[in-house]
Amino acid sequence: MQKPKFIDLFCGAGGLGIGLAEAGFENVLSTDSDYDAIQTMNSHSNHPVLQSDIIDLIQNLDTGQVVLPEIDLVVGDPPCQGFCAIHLSSEAADGGPIAQIQDGDMLRLDAVNGTLETLAENWQDRHIIYPKLSENEEGMGRELFSVFRRTAGPTSQGAGVVV
Repeated sequence: MQKPKFIDLFCGAGGLGIGLAEAGFENVLSTDSDYDAIQTMNSHSNHPVLQSDIIDLIQNLDTGQVVLPEIDLVVGDPPCQGFCAIHLSSEAADGGPIAQIQDGDMLRLDAVNGTLETLAENWQDRHIIYPKLSENEEGMGRELFSVFRRTAGPTSQGAGVVV
C-alpha cells in the first residue's frame, strides 16, 4: 500500500511533518520563509525543502517553476516564534520540566540536536509552577491561537495540532 503524500507549509523546524511521517505519511515538500527553519529542516530531512514565502510558492506553482506530485494532504503549521511558545506551553501545563524554568534562567536551545536545556543550577529541585493560561486569552493574537494552546499534543510527540 502506498503511503499518503503531503506537503508541509510554514514547516518551521518540522515537528508536524515528523509526526505525520511517523504516522505513515510521506512528506513530498516542506516550505518556510525563514532561513534558520530551512537550515534546520535540511539538517534532518530526506525530502525537498524550499525557502519560500507562501505568495511566491503559489506564483511558482502557477507558472510551473515548482511542480508537485499528486498529494493527499496539505498541512500548515502554526507560527513558531522562539521555537515555540505554543509547543512549550503544553509541556508546562502538563507539569513537565519546562514548568520549573523561571524568569532570568539562562537557556541553551540547540535546534540541530533538538534540545533545550537550562543552565541554572538545581532547577530540578524547584516546585512545578502551573501556568494560569485562562488569564492570558486576549490580545497580541492570542485569540487566534487559543485553539492551538488548548489542543497541542505533548511536546515529546512534536506538540502537533490537527484541526
